[in-house]
Amino acid sequence: MDNDSSETLSPEEIVAIRRQLAEGQSLLRETVDRLRQSQEENELMTRRREELESRLSTLEAEYEELLGEREFF
Repeated sequence: MDNDSSETLSPEEIVAIRRQLAEGQSLLRETVDRLRQSQEENELMTRRREELESRLSTLEAEYEELLGEREFF
């Protein structure tokens, strides 16, 4: 609060401000937790996509190899 102010806060106002501050801090923590969880999920999905793309490339190469072998028969 501004020390030069001639206005003082009542105990009820101080309690209300503290409650609002606590609620704001709680919301901030929840938001940070959700953000962290979303980032972890995104990283997991990215790794999974990379694994699937790698597997697909392997399967495509194997398929092409099989097609090439059929040409000889």
